[in-house]
Amino acid sequence: LQNIGRYIINIEKAFNVIHAGFTRKDDILPDRVMDNPLTEGPYKGECFDRQKFETMLSNYYQLHGWDPKTGLQKKEVLEELGAREIIQYLSIHGFDL
Repeated sequence: LQNIGRYIINIEKAFNVIHAGFTRKDDILPDRVMDNPLTEGPYKGECFDRQKFETMLSNYYQLHGWDPKTGLQKKEVLEELGAREIIQYLSIHGFDL
């Protein structure tokens, strides 16, 4: 079940890379979320720390086996999942993994 989930996440990632050109720079939260202090709850008055967010994003990419610098998938991970069609689709659209 976990591998099916990983497979689906990688299909979504490939779609966003190919059709919208998404890379790491696009995996962000809106400025209003990052800059406006929270108005309630135990963290009331605090804002997101952009550096911590970048660290968390790198950790997220590493968890998925993606390149932490670009956010793009790694060929080895897709091969491990048996996702040859995703590799081919990315390659056809100019993304060499």
